[in-house]
Amino acid sequence: MESSNKNILDFLINKFKGIMDLSPFYSKINELISTEYNKGLIDAESETSSKINFVPKENDLKFLQNYVDENTQAFSDDMAGNLRQEIQRSIMNKDDIKTLTERIKLVFKEKKYLHRLKTIFRTESSRANNQGRLEGAKQAEEVGLKLKKWISIIKDSRTSNICLKENSKYGDPDKAIPIDDNFIIEVDNKTIKSQSPPFHPNCRSVLRLEVIE
Repeated sequence: MESSNKNILDFLINKFKGIMDLSPFYSKINELISTEYNKGLIDAESETSSKINFVPKENDLKFLQNYVDENTQAFSDDMAGNLRQEIQRSIMNKDDIKTLTERIKLVFKEKKYLHRLKTIFRTESSRANNQGRLEGAKQAEEVGLKLKKWISIIKDSRTSNICLKENSKYGDPDKAIPIDDNFIIEVDNKTIKSQSPPFHPNCRSVLRLEVIE
């Protein structure tokens, strides 16, 4: 009986792993990250009013794409683990097929999974765009343009305490810092340090550039 249950469990999990395997979508995900990164380069050119032919730093872009792919796979693995637990409970409870099916449906309906996946894409798209801006700024400095950077935030009911703190310290051109410096703030006894946004999941802050005359 135990061997039979294990076989059923392994069969079901392998089936669902195939369904939840997001690797076929990695090319589209990587394309999204590349598009946002290149938009950031274009934005850097516009903000600096330069005619420099900014080019992607391929190693950094690839690293970022791999990072997003790994986060996406971690999401898929977590969901598969939850499914495994639900199926195990169903087998131990000697549930019928209808009850097992309902358990599985509930896992797929859990909003936390959809929310997590949306958060990954939203946050990492922002990261790619801001890193593109930062890379454009660094390339501009290499050819003699002098720049500083600051942070622009969206103020509304969803604005985090982190971004409000970033805004008070770095939120206008007069508070701009050197391109290679980190933005550093302390919130809730935690030190947050980064060269560019995002500073937290779903962060909407944007890196801005200021030309030094």
